[in-house]
Amino acid sequence: MALLALDIGGTTIKHALFTETGERITAVQETPTEKTAADNHIAAQAGTIYQAYHHSGITGVAIASAGVVDPDTGTIVSAGYTIPGYTGTPLKQSVENSTGVPCWVENDVNCALLGELWRNHYPQQHIFCMTIGTGIGGAILINGQLYRGASFGAGEVGYVNQNGQDFQTYANTQALIHRAADAANQPFTTGYQVVHAFRDGNPDVQNAVQLWLDGIASELVNINHLLNPELFIIGGGIIEGAPEFGQLLDAAFRQRLTAQQYAATALKTATLGNEAGMYGALYHYLQKEAAHGHGHSQDDRAHV
Repeated sequence: MALLALDIGGTTIKHALFTETGERITAVQETPTEKTAADNHIAAQAGTIYQAYHHSGITGVAIASAGVVDPDTGTIVSAGYTIPGYTGTPLKQSVENSTGVPCWVENDVNCALLGELWRNHYPQQHIFCMTIGTGIGGAILINGQLYRGASFGAGEVGYVNQNGQDFQTYANTQALIHRAADAANQPFTTGYQVVHAFRDGNPDVQNAVQLWLDGIASELVNINHLLNPELFIIGGGIIEGAPEFGQLLDAAFRQRLTAQQYAATALKTATLGNEAGMYGALYHYLQKEAAHGHGHSQDDRAHV
């Protein structure tokens, strides 16, 4: 008995098998997201990934996906430019039709937050989670429950305007790479190259990283004024791969807070790395199946 968990992003789809109690059975695999400039093949690709594991006796598929997701119908309500043609995709229905097993879908950052809560047992009831990657996404926990908004789009911080452009255009990983490459006059193409140059003491790269983190910290302060969370959880490969970036972000954030806010708000980096979305997708799947009388809820603290 196994569950297949997928984390669908604009660049790759991560996948692995888990038990129903959240134990990972297989190594995490990454498959490039199949898309063109105008369309994508994600629904079919999910079915293909399922077939690769089919011999393992999969009883369900749990999906974390980029985009605004209706968690009841599993439809992609809207999606940005990182996945062309994704808006309106009936992902749950398509996967169930191609696999013959139940499927539940939730937004990837909501899943990252659920995964962190499930595995780390955070006591806080008011949390904002931000992930930084190809895009930037947010998830909101209020009174211990996910807050999705009137049309499931709450937390889409990447589309908040900053300096005349979308925040994610200004502050995603690619923005850092470009900023560092321009500052150091180096042909950086990956975040790992930027981290390496930062650790080697390149002053231009260090300054570029600090300016990038300052922009993120300013946005966190804006969110703090709106939501007053007890905890910020910051995830994404570049932050998780460079713990010092998390420390610098925390310092930049603290510098911008009043004394009262400083005492009330904590900032932590995500602990589950690239598995957070899959864990959260699994948690969401188990909750949905339990609500429909097909399984047992794992934890009642953070409701779907």
